Amino acid sequence: MDPALPVNRLGLAIGEGADAPAVYVRAVGLRVERLEQRYVRLEDDAGRQRYRYSAPSFGFECELIYDDSGLVIAYPGIAVRAS
Repeated sequence: MDPALPVNRLGLAIGEGADAPAVYVRAVGLRVERLEQRYVRLEDDAGRQRYRYSAPSFGFECELIYDDSGLVIAYPGIAVRAS
């Protein structure tokens, strides 16, 4: 899942949150499942947007950081963009 798509589409103000369910395809067996996700907009830091992301079915929560173009800079546990 590309976290830039829901964040850009939702247009949340600081302090707002929204659910953004997605489809998840398991690698083994290619089983398709609904993935419940939630994004909460945090205060910006040095011009970069920050969001609290959670996917409860995986017990996963992290802070996502985006550049001024709306592209992910840091997705803890998944990837960090090289400079």
